[in-house]
Amino acid sequence: VSQLNIVLFGCGSIGSKLLNTIIENRDLHQTLFNQRYNIKAVFDSSGFVYNGSRTGDYNSSIDDTQVVNILNWKHKNKNPLRVYRDIGHYYNDFEAKRPSLLGGNNTILIDATNESDQLQDVFLEHSKKGGGVIMANKKQLSSAQHVFDNLTSPERLPRIGYEATVGG
Repeated sequence: VSQLNIVLFGCGSIGSKLLNTIIENRDLHQTLFNQRYNIKAVFDSSGFVYNGSRTGDYNSSIDDTQVVNILNWKHKNKNPLRVYRDIGHYYNDFEAKRPSLLGGNNTILIDATNESDQLQDVFLEHSKKGGGVIMANKKQLSSAQHVFDNLTSPERLPRIGYEATVGG
């Protein structure tokens, strides 16, 4: 089974639906595509939850039951992820976890936020290390020309995924 690690930025309606869809389609992904998507970390505006342990073990992921519990807990009372049980972290902890979250051709960062411009450096660093980036928000692509050029340069284009909607 081929394994892809997912780091999701944004745990609102779009991000939550994406995680639920991944979990609901596990058998289909494995049967048809011989593929498994591992949820490594999920970020919201307050912080993040990271792979079920504080060790930074690159090969572990948040199990499906725990992902569902996290989403229910977050959306029930609009709880911040940073205080979720033993695996919640403040953004300050991101620097320590950064090496195990960014890079690697089997890791995809998914942007489901409205604050994409604040993540540009993270996306660029990740793509330079061979990781993939998917943006649900086109904010970065519609900002300054140099930002667009940086994100879509020939050496990164295969690693950055986006689509355009006209009149959407």
